[in-house]
Amino acid sequence: MDMRSREGIQRQGYNGGYVAVVYRPASLISNMEPSMNDLLSWNNTVFCGLAFYSIILIIQMFILAVYTGITRIKKQAFANPEDAASVGVEVKHNDPDVERVHRVHLNNLENIPAFILSGLFYTASNPNVMIALMLFRIFFVFRILHTVAQLFLHVRMFRSICFFAALFINVFMLIMALMAFHQF
Repeated sequence: MDMRSREGIQRQGYNGGYVAVVYRPASLISNMEPSMNDLLSWNNTVFCGLAFYSIILIIQMFILAVYTGITRIKKQAFANPEDAASVGVEVKHNDPDVERVHRVHLNNLENIPAFILSGLFYTASNPNVMIALMLFRIFFVFRILHTVAQLFLHVRMFRSICFFAALFINVFMLIMALMAFHQF
């Protein structure tokens, strides 16, 4: 096997169309700060955790979009005139069940992309693996609980606790990322 393994390669600089590559022992490189490519790669446990929970939350958003449509059909509460005309009913904007599902979907559309971006910034700051995964898991659980509480439980205090706990995690990750990138 070649002694110059992939981890022993470091780019030195750009020189007239060619990238100068210097071979260094992996032991020297391992003491260096990880590059952004290392942090935002499938080899990084934190990035994989963020991707895993983000994917599930995105799937949840798609399910809510479909559930909103199903609820509109069941309740015959269509917001668009062409949809209402296709089944011979009037446009109806104020069905409480449809509006509840729609608000849950909108709430997720506001909060889940913010989590993904906050998580990416936080991941790029090279956080502690255990803390990062714990934050991702807690956010995930609170967002699922918030959705369930708003759709089925109708308990305002529980829903508020879930919302603010998830919001706190996003803010915490952003503050930690800002502290890591304070030189800019």
